[in-house]
Amino acid sequence: MSLGSLQHHFPTKAKLMTAVMERLAEKRLATYQAQAEVIADPLARYISSFDSTWALVKEPEFVAVLEILLARRSDPELWSESEAAIEATEAFLKQWVSRLAADVGDPPAVAQFRRSLSNTFLYGLAMQLTVGMDPAEAEQLATYWKALTILAGGHPEILPRYLWTSPSAKDEPD
Repeated sequence: MSLGSLQHHFPTKAKLMTAVMERLAEKRLATYQAQAEVIADPLARYISSFDSTWALVKEPEFVAVLEILLARRSDPELWSESEAAIEATEAFLKQWVSRLAADVGDPPAVAQFRRSLSNTFLYGLAMQLTVGMDPAEAEQLATYWKALTILAGGHPEILPRYLWTSPSAKDEPD
């Protein structure tokens, strides 16, 4: 693609960076939706969203998005240009995770807490990969984290109490 063609489609750096973020968001959403079509068991479908997220955050596109997200801190134009795309993606993902969680009896607040915790771990692991972590070690850590997450799923009593806002959704933890 020529520079002129690139500048025609993306007249500013902020528009180009936002397009990169939107492309990865589309890929991410398509991955989650495709996965839902082939996994019938609700718990397996819920757990497999971890695998899909891990697969996506290891890709070079995701590293580019992390760099764009960091650049937003000091670039008001990029912040403004990308805000709607980020909000739309987050809204979809929150709704998606809440639906998966509801199918296994997790209240939305618990689902979002688990998602936030896992994303924090996986995004940090993706950053570690970009600065030279051995990919085999990263895979081991991700596998271990997934096992811990699944194990913790059977122990709601270890979650922060404020997450259990609806006793009817799940028994109130002690």
